[in-house]
Amino acid sequence: MTIPVQRPYRGVFPVAPTIFDANGNLDLDGQRRCVDFMIDAGSHGICILANFSEQFVLTDAERETVMHAVLEHVAGRIPVIVTTTHFSSAVCAARSRQAEAAGAAMVMIMPPYHGATFRVPEGSIYEFYQVVSDAISIPIMIQDAPVAGTPLSVDFLARMAKELANIRYFKIEVPMAANKLRGLIEKGGSVIEGPWDGEEAITLMADLDAGATGAMTGGGYPDGIRQIMDPFFAGRRDEAMQAYARWLPLINYENRQCGLHACKVLMREGGVIKSEMVRHPLQPLHPATRAGLIEIARQLDPVVLRWGALIALVALARRLRRSARRCRPICFIYISPPAACSFKGGLGACEQRSLLLIPYHWQIQQSAECPAADPRRLIRNQLQVLEPPEDRGQRNIGHHGARGPRAGAEMRTRAKRDTLAGVAPDIEPVRLVEMLFVAVRRAEHQEHALIGLEDDVPDRPGLCDPPRRHSDRRDPAGILLEGL
Repeated sequence: MTIPVQRPYRGVFPVAPTIFDANGNLDLDGQRRCVDFMIDAGSHGICILANFSEQFVLTDAERETVMHAVLEHVAGRIPVIVTTTHFSSAVCAARSRQAEAAGAAMVMIMPPYHGATFRVPEGSIYEFYQVVSDAISIPIMIQDAPVAGTPLSVDFLARMAKELANIRYFKIEVPMAANKLRGLIEKGGSVIEGPWDGEEAITLMADLDAGATGAMTGGGYPDGIRQIMDPFFAGRRDEAMQAYARWLPLINYENRQCGLHACKVLMREGGVIKSEMVRHPLQPLHPATRAGLIEIARQLDPVVLRWGALIALVALARRLRRSARRCRPICFIYISPPAACSFKGGLGACEQRSLLLIPYHWQIQQSAECPAADPRRLIRNQLQVLEPPEDRGQRNIGHHGARGPRAGAEMRTRAKRDTLAGVAPDIEPVRLVEMLFVAVRRAEHQEHALIGLEDDVPDRPGLCDPPRRHSDRRDPAGILLEGL
């Protein structure tokens, strides 16, 4: 499988959670939606089967199932790092070969450890990584984290990078991470292809200042981490620092209060996944802790809290489009929030934005006045009309064969309710409409661009040509619809 970006890998590579249903079984459909969201939210790549993926509660067969499901679904859109950690050199090498064959861009491996006391000396650690490096041709990321309980000195890490062909990336999560990154870059020089930050980005700014080129964070808000890293690498450190200060309360709450639960809670809250289940003996978050996480997140308006509503709207537009009595284009209204990143997942390659989709014939004002309309009133008005304009005023057949405008209105109300329930069965219709309001209301810049499509909306996202515009208003972001 061809990896879509060139090495060295840089940017935001969050850890994808493993998605379970309410009974604790693998939810592969939810896993795919999770991955689509993470791509849409701006991830440059993702990591699977890490500790934040609950890899320690998976059977070997489940690991393989998740790995293949994710790699096949990503299909080369972004690089995928597969965690292959195991105490056994042979097992770790076999896992790594399997990951490479399946299309992994990199493997991430902790030094061998087991429990609180089983450790091996430095010489054995070197041989362990040598065995794995000799078994594959893709890069290895060493995860230097306290959970392993294995000290890895800067000199030792630099030596392995110089002597072992595929030791090229380092995720540093120990105390004083910035100092270690700085020392590793100085000692290793050009062979240190990827000095990376970790631990939910709690030390991100210090690590970036020390020379970090990547960040492996939790999976809940890649768009927020992009708001820090993008300006930093563009030379706008002051802007990056402001973004870091803005997102730090959420980063801290995840790191200190929630751990691996955080991204699942956010994804469930935003309709990305149906269940935030973690496997026993792990326990769900206390309701008060969960509420605190959501409260902080809502102040930042991350994509995760809007994504489910946007995808439901895609389905709603498709369903209504197919049920229309006449061929009608679809009207897409985009509302630009402050941040921007590329959409390559469920929503397509366009600027990050809140999205409202309505059938074109729902437009009450389809001229230049429409972009300036109040978003909440616009949605409310559109949801009250289901029939094409030329059919309004005609006699309509209502319930039990009754005729007249009132009967037609009753039919339209029932159809609206049934449609909303059908596209998002796990979301109550009232809640779905509420999510639509939130998606629009939270956008800071109320600038709309009207875009129409003549063709039907496909079942699943796929690349398509830029749509024909039905307005003279230019979209400054140059939206390209991929996935609608």
